[in-house]
Amino acid sequence: MLFGGRRAVAVEIERGGNVQTLSATTEIILSTGAINTPKLLMLSGIGDCTHLERHGIPLVQNLPGVGENLQDHVSFGCSWECREPLAPRNNGSEATLYWKSRPEMREPDLLFCQVEFPVPSDRTSARGIPAHGWTMFAGLARPQSRGRVRLRKPCIGSGR
Repeated sequence: MLFGGRRAVAVEIERGGNVQTLSATTEIILSTGAINTPKLLMLSGIGDCTHLERHGIPLVQNLPGVGENLQDHVSFGCSWECREPLAPRNNGSEATLYWKSRPEMREPDLLFCQVEFPVPSDRTSARGIPAHGWTMFAGLARPQSRGRVRLRKPCIGSGR
């Protein structure tokens, strides 16, 4: 990211081996995932000043919350391939169920969801995404664990 003072005004990207600068007049929205967004912010100088200083990254904005409270949404999905397309009936999520893993719990902690299309994982998409199918998800509805994202070292070639 490129800054005008403490405000992000542009981003630099590498595309086809060439570095391009993309500017914005209104705002920049950074969305590179739960791990890469805080990583990119910290490498750009936005984050906890003590942590950035430890890595020799010049501070743009002291925001101690960057990289904190990482919450993993543990889940898995199973997809079934169909020979014919399924006619969508609603918004794609045909059924959702919240369930308690133990009866004494006040609130459900498990989530099950059926969607009317195939949703591949990183592993299954390597085999190809079926043209037609449906998926059943199961996961934790209220995960309690928290983590954080920290830099081990600045990226080589980041200029920092």
